[in-house]
Amino acid sequence: MGAVDTTIFLVDDDSSVRDSLCLALHHAGFEVRSFDSGEAFVEAYRADGLGCLVLDLRMPGMSGLEVQQWLNACQARLPVIFISGHSDHTARNQAMQGERLNSLSSHSGFRRCSTAYAER
Repeated sequence: MGAVDTTIFLVDDDSSVRDSLCLALHHAGFEVRSFDSGEAFVEAYRADGLGCLVLDLRMPGMSGLEVQQWLNACQARLPVIFISGHSDHTARNQAMQGERLNSLSSHSGFRRCSTAYAER
């Protein structure tokens, strides 16, 4: 059994960020499903599963904010941790208004990400 009985869904278009976070989360005992786009996540997501979404704010195609809006429209209760390599205060504020978990920089480190998830 992993650290928790839920899945961390990881969505980031940058393969190096996605691979690094996936490896760190697996190493910590989490079950992780990764996706390279918002569209790929939306296509695969099933609302009956438990978990947490680690979501890149800026991606080509469906952005992190658009994924969040889709989740809200579906009334999904999946907590979201936004990550971004960009300092965009407007987007961060929009994300926080979406009633999700937290916002972190991609460079914040795995420890802050796993701590935020564990506190949820």
